[in-house]
Amino acid sequence: MGEVDAAGKVYLSDPVRFADAFNWLVYDGKQVIDPDELAQCDPNELVFAYGNDATEPVQRIRDVTRIWQAMDDGRAAYVVLGVEAQDAVHYAMSVRCALYDAANYAGQVGEAAKSYRRKRAGNGERDEGEFGGSEVNENDRGPMTQGSAEFLSGFRKDDRLMPVVTLVVHFGEGDWDGPTSLHEMLDTADAEILRLVPDYKMNLLSPSNMSDDDLDRFSSDLGLVMRYIKYAGNKSELERITQGPLGGQPLDVDAMRLLNAAVGTRLAVEEGGQQMEMAKGFKELIDEYTEKGVKKGRKEGVKKGRKEGVKKGVKKGRKEGRREVLAELVREGILSAEDAAAFADVNVAEFELANATTEG
Repeated sequence: MGEVDAAGKVYLSDPVRFADAFNWLVYDGKQVIDPDELAQCDPNELVFAYGNDATEPVQRIRDVTRIWQAMDDGRAAYVVLGVEAQDAVHYAMSVRCALYDAANYAGQVGEAAKSYRRKRAGNGERDEGEFGGSEVNENDRGPMTQGSAEFLSGFRKDDRLMPVVTLVVHFGEGDWDGPTSLHEMLDTADAEILRLVPDYKMNLLSPSNMSDDDLDRFSSDLGLVMRYIKYAGNKSELERITQGPLGGQPLDVDAMRLLNAAVGTRLAVEEGGQQMEMAKGFKELIDEYTEKGVKKGRKEGVKKGRKEGVKKGVKKGRKEGRREVLAELVREGILSAEDAAAFADVNVAEFELANATTEG
């Protein structure tokens, strides 16, 4: 895992930021998901490997995973929320997210099947199930009948799975220029084929692809961090942010470490880091961009000067070469000095002086 990815994982592990990211994604910034309603869960997923040499399922670890206990029509409902922090663009991210989510659903089915098998074993029944199910209200629904569809699948007709939502947070400075859906990755434009292939769209937060209005809908310092990354290469915007009201917002250690890794700031990483240190770090970054701009301007100026010099030299060479040809024609008696001077766009005296200097 790269430095930015590692710092992003730690940064988004904070429940306030985690909830803020999903409130932005799901509820347009409204504070619906309460950080206190987020519970830790196992980030490991068993996913099926793919590729020419892949033979067995492999274990993958999501960056951050939480279970949100929400209320749905007066009853508790649970949603699995997962975050993937990315520095570089991952051009197969849609497939990766699909694998994570499918693995989680398969895991839920498998855990339900285990609960039914444990229930049957406790009742002295033979354990033959393999997949699916849930022990919620198991006593009210009675045992599964051997040979039935429920028994064979291990999943009851009225069982339900927890929704899984995966969010990719891009902490890179450039645009996310990769596909954001499975259909974009398929090598066909046949509408009839695509109609039969379920699309899988990834959820993405990428600062460079977001407007200022988008960034304003965050309630935590996630909005400020994303704004700094968005404008990391823009000196005037960095100055505006740092010197404006947003620049007075303090950043904690995790936020500063992330910005140091993502955009090369030199924020003083200390416990309880203050805005003054933040501003100082960004001033150094702004000065660095300014110096780079001066050096670039000098380099381009020298290059342009050389180019202009070459053009002038060629022009001068052509002009002098033309005079030499005209002088030769005069010496051969083909042209008079007056006609040659007219062709060279000079008076006769200047032409004869130039000719004499060349011969000398």
